[in-house]
Amino acid sequence: MKKRPIPILLISFTLFFLSPLWVIGQISYMKQIMITDFSFLLSRINWHAWVLLIASPVIAVGIYKVRKWGYYSLIIFSAFTLFNNIILSFEKS
Repeated sequence: MKKRPIPILLISFTLFFLSPLWVIGQISYMKQIMITDFSFLLSRINWHAWVLLIASPVIAVGIYKVRKWGYYSLIIFSAFTLFNNIILSFEKS
């Protein structure tokens, strides 16, 4: 089995694989919702955030396996993250 470089492991695992847990924790903290009220917490997430949450572990696998589709999906994910931030900035104004 190939040994993966440490940066690949860190990027794929901490940045993308654990990202959905971090986002749910942030929403819980910012909206003052108890983390135990999980169904209500998940209902507060909009559709574009759901797409990012679901795509994040898939991208983690692509980066970990160092596949060409992993890097293309990372570029698409970054563009969609930018799209998500633009939507959220207009919703606040």
